[in-house]
Amino acid sequence: TMSLTAGAIAFFHRYWDVEEDSAESADAPHNQGSMTFIPRILKVTALSDSYMVGCLLGSIHQPLTVPLRTWVVGGLLLSFPATALTHYVTKRWGVRTGFVVEVAIMGAGFLWLSYGTMLLSSASGDVRTAPLLWWSCFVQCIFTWSL
Repeated sequence: TMSLTAGAIAFFHRYWDVEEDSAESADAPHNQGSMTFIPRILKVTALSDSYMVGCLLGSIHQPLTVPLRTWVVGGLLLSFPATALTHYVTKRWGVRTGFVVEVAIMGAGFLWLSYGTMLLSSASGDVRTAPLLWWSCFVQCIFTWSL
């Protein structure tokens, strides 16, 4: 898990440098506001996803009473692949259809988060059998609900 996250950090540090982004925004004062945060948010999302993949792979041999691994895979699919799908639909069929797809994905994400919260509340034994996976899912749920 940690090696996968460290590899992702090294990859993003090499190919997507934060200092380069801040230098570009300093040269262009009109490029202020929320758009300057999007690359940083994408980096955090990519690191979180790579960490969850590591947790998922690390828990393969551990017995679970609820399908937390399936929930993690669903969450990963609702991340960058869902964004790519929205981008593809928008390019192919237009903004209105892309908006409908985005709203559907947001609804699916909310339902998936609710399902994950229900799984975590009913998986008391999994804290002992797969602690890293359970606590990682728990932190993601709590963090997402608090936003």
